[in-house]
Amino acid sequence: MAGASYGKQNFEQFVSEDSENEDDIHGVDATLFAGTVVSDADWTTETILSQLKKGNILLSPAFQRRDAWIG
Repeated sequence: MAGASYGKQNFEQFVSEDSENEDDIHGVDATLFAGTVVSDADWTTETILSQLKKGNILLSPAFQRRDAWIG
């Protein structure tokens, strides 16, 4: 597997001092997220296109967590 040799040393070049970490959530009221539901879904091409047209999916958001694209 080509990505298997991509180790911590290489990963650290992408981590900046202002990167997010668990310390960022200290002091956040956990009850704010009590009703949050997370689930996986297999969307059809039609559904994805529909969501793009409605503006529910942003391909170039102003902010994107780096973790979303790693792994």
